[in-house]
Amino acid sequence: MEVNIKFIEEVVDLRKSLAEAKAELKAIEEKKAARALSSKRSKKVDPEETKVGDVLKASIRKLNSQVYRDSKTLKLIVLSKLQPEDKHNFFLHVNKRIANLLGFKPFNETCKMLGLEPNVVAQHIVARGTKTMNLVFKDGLDRVFDSEKLKLFNEPIFEESELDLNKYRPVKHSDS
Repeated sequence: MEVNIKFIEEVVDLRKSLAEAKAELKAIEEKKAARALSSKRSKKVDPEETKVGDVLKASIRKLNSQVYRDSKTLKLIVLSKLQPEDKHNFFLHVNKRIANLLGFKPFNETCKMLGLEPNVVAQHIVARGTKTMNLVFKDGLDRVFDSEKLKLFNEPIFEESELDLNKYRPVKHSDS
């Protein structure tokens, strides 16, 4: 009987040490998970930039269901989705995106090579959203769009006067 009691005591001790090892392992995994979460950078998103992206995304979706899919139709769709008080911020962010594309040398070179106006093509790319814009930065204009699609980018969506931000600034009231 004594042999069995020693064996049972050893098994009980092994189970205790196994439980302690499991608790240590769990604590280590929790620390590791917490460290992984804290080390990730949080992406700062401008809510106005998000609004612009949402308007453009919805406009392109609606354009795809239209009979006439030209620049004028896209312009009408975009303007119908904007509140008058949002136009300044919308065109501010659109102008920033267009400026980013125009500052990208390979983009300008490809436009010149294809005989396209860079400002007009930039408007069309910006209208298609940030994913398309990032693809143009990464892969180049000629790889993202085929030549048939690029030929459709010769008509501006917005005229220069519409992109002028001063037109949409709130008017200050004079003290009377």
